Amino acid sequence: MKTSEFRKLIREEVKKVLNESTRSTVGIELPDGKIKSIYVHFDGQLRGVGKTLKDYYKDPNTVKKLINLGNASGLDKSIDKPKDHTYDNPIKGYSVFYGRDRGEKNVGAYTSRDEADFTKHAKNFGADYIYLFRDGDWLYKPRSGGFWRTFWPRYILGKINNIKKEKNSE
Repeated sequence: MKTSEFRKLIREEVKKVLNESTRSTVGIELPDGKIKSIYVHFDGQLRGVGKTLKDYYKDPNTVKKLINLGNASGLDKSIDKPKDHTYDNPIKGYSVFYGRDRGEKNVGAYTSRDEADFTKHAKNFGADYIYLFRDGDWLYKPRSGGFWRTFWPRYILGKINNIKKEKNSE
């Protein structure tokens, strides 16, 4: 099989696998302007990975630890690894990583030269949402591109609606 045929076959197979979920890329901007990022396979939409990042990954050191664990199947409240937590037997509340929990190789973080390279890399992974931790806050943009958005308007409105619902149920 020729190299070009092999690459085409791989691309087709990757597309099949990637079309099973809402994918995302999660990155942190480094002091030199480079962006270190990982791919997250499941629940990449704002109410999934977006909300989890905003609620549980507020500290730059925690974000760095998350990114250093490499590509993930799913992101949850914690990046710790409790006893018996694996890819095949995930424990609720804990993130699942391809390297640590599944034993896969070559699934570490990717470092982009700049924001344009980061966005291109995310699109190559088929990310529907792109998240960036910059200056202590999370930003996002959809795959379709455009400008970076902050979470706060949608996020705050959701919190306000939840408070109203709680008060109405009392």
